[in-house]
Amino acid sequence: MPLRLLFALLVAAGAVGGCRRASASEDAPPPDTLAAAPADRSAPAAAYPRAPSLVGTTGDGEAFSLGQLRGHPVILLFYRGAYCEICLERLRSLAAHAAAYGDAGARIVAVTLDPPATAEHTARALELGFPVVSVPPTTFRRWGLLRAGEARPRPGEFVLDAAGRVRFAHVGATAADSPGDVVLLGELQDLESAPGVAAR
Repeated sequence: MPLRLLFALLVAAGAVGGCRRASASEDAPPPDTLAAAPADRSAPAAAYPRAPSLVGTTGDGEAFSLGQLRGHPVILLFYRGAYCEICLERLRSLAAHAAAYGDAGARIVAVTLDPPATAEHTARALELGFPVVSVPPTTFRRWGLLRAGEARPRPGEFVLDAAGRVRFAHVGATAADSPGDVVLLGELQDLESAPGVAAR
């Protein structure tokens, strides 16, 4: 079954909630608008919002910046932390589909509030094969995942194009609220067929 058809069936069944195409805007939006109403699919790549900044430290102590991955599509998965078993299961699923993401030319990055030592332990224990980046709470706020009055961060999954623009955003209401790999892979497939996606 084609990925786009499967995605349409999941949406119709209500299995996918809270998923939004990023709104078309020339400037980087306030955090909450990353998950705003879907943009017109025919919008040029340059119309999509640029990803907010993301810098942190990988589990092995290396500095990380999202800009390092410019030129490749990127899958970003923000998760609550090692204490969240549902989050760890989502990481396992992402790792299980790593070859498919690689075939689409995408890089995967997991992002957490855990300190680097905990992030490294998680990456090794789950045999992830992609970096887990520790960031401060301000990064989760910038991406609309840690809101005023909320004790815990929300999970988030984003697809960025090769130019660093947000093409798909999902902010979960709970740790179990995820679009899943079929949806993310479908978004990458759309990027491959979209005109004008070039690194800047």
